[in-house]
Amino acid sequence: VRFLEAVAGQLALAIGRAELFMRVSRLAYEDPLTGLANRRALEERLERSAIRASERGGAVAVLVCDVDELKAINDAAGHAAGDRALRRVGEALVAAAASRPGSLVGRLAGDEFCVVMDGASLADVRSVAADTMRALSSAPGENILVSCGAAALGPSVDTPALLLRAADA
Repeated sequence: VRFLEAVAGQLALAIGRAELFMRVSRLAYEDPLTGLANRRALEERLERSAIRASERGGAVAVLVCDVDELKAINDAAGHAAGDRALRRVGEALVAAAASRPGSLVGRLAGDEFCVVMDGASLADVRSVAADTMRALSSAPGENILVSCGAAALGPSVDTPALLLRAADA
């Protein structure tokens, strides 16, 4: 019995540490408002994707979206409405990107979102953008508009930083 109590104590300690690690990991890699990946998670994923693409000759493309007139939404209806708008954009992006396995949707900062898509072309990214805009325009309530840019790794855009900059431009 004492042996089993000792083993149970060790297991409880290990489970507690695992739960603490999961919580810290979530804080480090998850946007608290939307539940999406945060900038750190997106940048790390993009770095890994770019390395894999260069080693294996694959493709990587990104979609960057800004919520239009978020300040106007906040000013007219309050910050809770702005937060709802950000969550709706995140949900629309996740739904649109679901057709591309392995895509990662995250919030870069403020009103900016990003979708990292391994093995995708610019046409694939445009399709995700169009599906997102369609979902946002057909949802009841306030009309949320987004501006999107896309870029893919290539000869003149050959680093993750340049890829994000190109899509944002």
